[in-house]
Amino acid sequence: MKTLRLYLKKISIFFMFLITLQSCVVYHSKIATVDEAIQSDDKIKVITDSNDIYKLHKLKKEDGQIYGVVKKGSETASKLSDQGLIKYSDNKYETILLTESTINEIHLKNKTLSTVLTIAIPAVGVVGVLAIIAIDSLSGPYL
Repeated sequence: MKTLRLYLKKISIFFMFLITLQSCVVYHSKIATVDEAIQSDDKIKVITDSNDIYKLHKLKKEDGQIYGVVKKGSETASKLSDQGLIKYSDNKYETILLTESTINEIHLKNKTLSTVLTIAIPAVGVVGVLAIIAIDSLSGPYL
């Protein structure tokens, strides 16, 4: 019975780790232009002149203005909402006005590496859990 509880504890820790890694996003180190970011229609990271980092769901342009779309309640939304820049808000997203003069760097999401890491890290974790179980079963019963 102790062995079963030990395995269940290790497996639950593994799944907590796995769930945490599912939101991993990797960004390209190459700096992109505003137009490239708008065309990508994917997650981006914006670094401002004051070295603030904003992770946006996407970037869009309306009426010559640049807007960042962020998830409601996210760290970026709370940083930017304090500045009173929110233009639109719905149930899930907030649209925030950005000025091109304050944007220093834009980094696009690296889809390939993000996908590989999302698959590879859990795979390594599964192998690790299986190795721990195998080693424990070879060492005999617990005292």
